[in-house]
Amino acid sequence: MKSMNWDLALKLVATGIALFGVWKYFDDREHARISEARKASLAVIDEYSSAEMIAIRRSLVGFWQDNQKFIAFIRKADKIGKREYNNFILRALPRYKDFETVRENLYLLSNYYDRLYYCRDSEVCDRQLLDRFNCPILANFAIVYGPFFDVINRTIHSSHYGKSMRDYANACSGA
Repeated sequence: MKSMNWDLALKLVATGIALFGVWKYFDDREHARISEARKASLAVIDEYSSAEMIAIRRSLVGFWQDNQKFIAFIRKADKIGKREYNNFILRALPRYKDFETVRENLYLLSNYYDRLYYCRDSEVCDRQLLDRFNCPILANFAIVYGPFFDVINRTIHSSHYGKSMRDYANACSGA
């Protein structure tokens, strides 16, 4: 009878050790997944601050520097409707002297936001980390530059460019 109790006790201990080993294996895998997601998030965030991305965003600012009258109008009116703003962009952007440069940079930005949104949506990246960095930026950026993407989409008869940027901005706002 005593050997049976020892035998049962050893089996229970062995089963406990095996269960602990399985739990530890999956826990380690989860920690590794979280670490990789954070690394991927930081890489995408770092790309936003790269020299290339800064130059891309500067090219968009150049459009505004050449349209000071419109900026003065907006400031004077204190607020402009979305429709008036979109109409201005639809008329002014295609006639802008550096339209080709802006268009190329909008393609690059759209590609960046496609990668960013995929990273977030597929959970390859750490969603919270990405959102803390990107949501405040996208809240304004999507409003200001969404119509720029509309011009590109009309030019090439597409609806893809800027879609991920808008989808991410909507996800941030809970829409």
